[in-house]
Amino acid sequence: MTKWRFVGQVLVLCVLGVIGCSLCDSAGRTSKKLQDLVDQAAALVQSKGEQAFPELRVRGSKWFHDDTYVFVVREDGVELVNPAFPQFEGKNWADIEGGKYKSHIDTIFKELADRDAVSLTVDWPKPGSGELRRKVCYFRKVTLGGKVLAVGSGVYAQ
Repeated sequence: MTKWRFVGQVLVLCVLGVIGCSLCDSAGRTSKKLQDLVDQAAALVQSKGEQAFPELRVRGSKWFHDDTYVFVVREDGVELVNPAFPQFEGKNWADIEGGKYKSHIDTIFKELADRDAVSLTVDWPKPGSGELRRKVCYFRKVTLGGKVLAVGSGVYAQ
């Protein structure tokens, strides 16, 4: 990670801490609440496989409400679940909007290569507006049918 990227991530985390986001702690890191949500979703996917996907898409559920949603992406970049952006499902992040999200996949799975969970800051469209916003995310690795998946969720900077 470059020095400036690190500094940028620290600044975003500090801003999130100042605004008192409900899913971030006072330092802007992913909170226990966000980690629990993702850990529960990952356990659901691990136990039910793809049969869990429809449950993750239910609007108004603990998995998908307001601008909080759980998403699932496969290591090869294919989005399997994204209730806020269903048009991304079945597509490879390398092909979405000219490939501007491919680096996210590379980073997520590089970080998950030697651990089960990771917190990262990414730029991602905010539901309803489509504009790119900083998002502090938490990802949990799940292996399903020999494929590595990332189950994640995050909090947008205000």
